[in-house]
Amino acid sequence: MRCTELICAQSVVIDKTTNQVSIFNIYENAFSTLFPFQIPILALFIQLEREGHDPLTNTFNLIIKLNNNQLLNQPVTISFIDGDVRNNTTVNMQGLVIGEPGAVSFDVEQNNEIKKTYYFKIGLKQ
Repeated sequence: MRCTELICAQSVVIDKTTNQVSIFNIYENAFSTLFPFQIPILALFIQLEREGHDPLTNTFNLIIKLNNNQLLNQPVTISFIDGDVRNNTTVNMQGLVIGEPGAVSFDVEQNNEIKKTYYFKIGLKQ
């Protein structure tokens, strides 16, 4: 299984009829005057492709880190419906607490191999 896209934004919508993806307010940087602070809403868009004899149902780990300190390691199971080669998945979160300035990273990991990483910087607003 390959991860072809990993994007973190405020909102992701996948049209059920056309499978078209709309991504709103992509996180590139975030700033706060105080720490800790909370990112109230966050959505990840993850596009995966099935390779060769990969099973129709597959699992990967979503790992979130702040300055290389792990905040979350959560398994996510997906299905390639009707044998499709591509799967569009969203993971929605409410309230990600950021304890200090630095970088937040999101890893798609499978079998101890990082398939894709997305990160954005968190800064102190003066």
